[in-house]
Amino acid sequence: MNIVIAIGVLSFLIIIHELGHFIAARINGVKVLEFSIFMGPKLFSIKRGETVYSLRAIPMGGYVKMEGEEAESDDSKAFNKKSVGARSAIIAAGPLTNIIFAILILCIIFSIVGYTTTTYEGVMEQLAPENMDLKPGDKIIKIDGKRVFSPNDIELFVMLSNGEPVELTYKNEEGDIRDITVYPVAYPKTKYLLGFTPVDNPDGGVLVAALTKGKYPAKNIGLLVGDIITAINDTNMNSPDEIKSYLTQNGVKPIELHITRDGEPMSFNGVVPVENTSRDFYTLGIMYKEEKGNVLQAITNAGGYSISVMRSVLYSIPWLIQGKLTGNDVAGPVGIVSQIGEVVEQGENLLEKFQYVIQMLIVISLNLGIMNLMPFPALDGSKLVILLIEKVRRKPMKPEREAMISMIGLILLTCLLIFATYNDLIKFF
Repeated sequence: MNIVIAIGVLSFLIIIHELGHFIAARINGVKVLEFSIFMGPKLFSIKRGETVYSLRAIPMGGYVKMEGEEAESDDSKAFNKKSVGARSAIIAAGPLTNIIFAILILCIIFSIVGYTTTTYEGVMEQLAPENMDLKPGDKIIKIDGKRVFSPNDIELFVMLSNGEPVELTYKNEEGDIRDITVYPVAYPKTKYLLGFTPVDNPDGGVLVAALTKGKYPAKNIGLLVGDIITAINDTNMNSPDEIKSYLTQNGVKPIELHITRDGEPMSFNGVVPVENTSRDFYTLGIMYKEEKGNVLQAITNAGGYSISVMRSVLYSIPWLIQGKLTGNDVAGPVGIVSQIGEVVEQGENLLEKFQYVIQMLIVISLNLGIMNLMPFPALDGSKLVILLIEKVRRKPMKPEREAMISMIGLILLTCLLIFATYNDLIKFF
């Protein structure tokens, strides 16, 4: 069921993308031959005016077919007969629709439930870094000279700092702007995991909020979301940090896990934590202030969050070249579907599952939008560059040359897709 939801999310976002192209084409008077939902053999179609609206068999994506888009046409409504400005608007409309859609959803969410600011509220005691000379109310505005749009920016740049000190620029409540150098704290490189997400439980113990699929023991021994961890061996557990600390000291030695389920005590004997070694993960352990403002503030923060996500996509390419990110950080279709499925599975009820789907929908929509605007052959961004060249030269590029650029891009994208899918399958199995 989760896989079906994941595929549905991806297909919905692609249809939103194609709908942007379709609307812009109609506004600019381009003849649209077909607007298709999904791909493959045609299941159903209906013609309205000049356009055939079709439903196809393979539930992935969709497409818009325009007159004169792939071949020269003498029709006055053909894509190739329109001005450079009109064609650019049609090409850009797809990715921009993805971005605008994500921002609109964010505005609604932030207006209803609020948002997290970059205002310092405190630091987690177990992760308190040196020289954290910030006071509650101080607003972080830059990190290493780069503007901060959301807490995600701070966490991302600190995570990739490799433990090197970072410089925070902040504005205090008096309006003074100051700089401070902070040394990130590293999470242990080797962790010992049971395979569940622990959260604080106000009635004591630690609540199991989600289970991790795969090699981890929690799901395999029959632990359920909603169970309360009360003790490991003879030691009571009252917070996620206590569980983490105990497992770090215990290593891979078998443990006895004590829980309560629906008020009834239960125990699991001989549970062996899984050793997980990864690269060092750095953090400042900052807790950020949450707010709920007016509509204008919600829009501003939605825009900031969107810029943060899209900027991280743009940074990811040089980070891959520099080795700050590895091939394992690249996800293909299988990985994206798997991640959506895992996120959906974390929800305890239908409402929570819906909330998690919306969160993934926003991030993927922003990624899809900004990636398509990159000037990479075969993507919308490269078509915009070709149109810019045409505008400067005052004559179109030769069709065979444009076709060659698209073919090279398609080959490169196919190679990247194969590489990403291979990585996905390795991680999945």
